[in-house]
Amino acid sequence: MLLFFTFFAGTCTANAEKVSMEDMEDVLIAQFHPQISQSIRSVYHVRLPQFENAHIVSIEKAALPEPSEEMKPGIEYEITLKVTVLNVPRNANSLLITLSNSQSSGEFVVKQVKKG
Repeated sequence: MLLFFTFFAGTCTANAEKVSMEDMEDVLIAQFHPQISQSIRSVYHVRLPQFENAHIVSIEKAALPEPSEEMKPGIEYEITLKVTVLNVPRNANSLLITLSNSQSSGEFVVKQVKKG
């Protein structure tokens, strides 16, 4: 993911004033597409998950413990997304998906999924 943002930042000719928060949210949510799709599959048991109206509900961050020889200092994020699931015939068709990068790989993984 870091590589994507480095590449994106390096090739973008627009200055920061032209980048909207909405665009940044869309880019971030696009990066979480695999986690969103897997969450929909696991909750609704659909083969081809479809969703819309994905948006970030909250971002929590915490500093990691003091660096050691094995670990560099960093920030742990917990991001909660809300998505509307399209291909399920139920009234409660939205999910709250919480992602975290607290594992040693630093990748965002699904921490919790709740029907919203």
